[in-house]
Amino acid sequence: MNVKLRCPASQTGGCPVSLTVWGLCHTNPAESYSTNTTVPNDGVWHTYGYNTPAFIYNHNCLQWTVYNNHTWKNLDVDFGTLHCYSLSCPPYP
Repeated sequence: MNVKLRCPASQTGGCPVSLTVWGLCHTNPAESYSTNTTVPNDGVWHTYGYNTPAFIYNHNCLQWTVYNNHTWKNLDVDFGTLHCYSLSCPPYP
C-alpha cells in the first residue's frame, strides 16, 4: 500500500493516521493489518508505504483505508495504490 497524505501547516501538531489493508472473501473471515503514523503539519505531500504480513486466508478482494480519528485535524489524501501479488478464492456463486 502506498498513499500520499498532507497535513496543513495551519494545524497545531501533526495529523495522526491509521493505514489499514483489509482482506475480504465470501468464504473466509475478513482480516486486516494496520500501522499508525503521524503526517507532519508542513503543508507538503508525503508518500507513506505499508507492506502487510501475509494474510492467513485467501481473499479475492482487498481494500485500504486511511483513518484520522481526530476530527479536529484536517488531512488531505491525494493518491493511493495497493499492489497484490497473488489472490485466490472461489468465485462468487
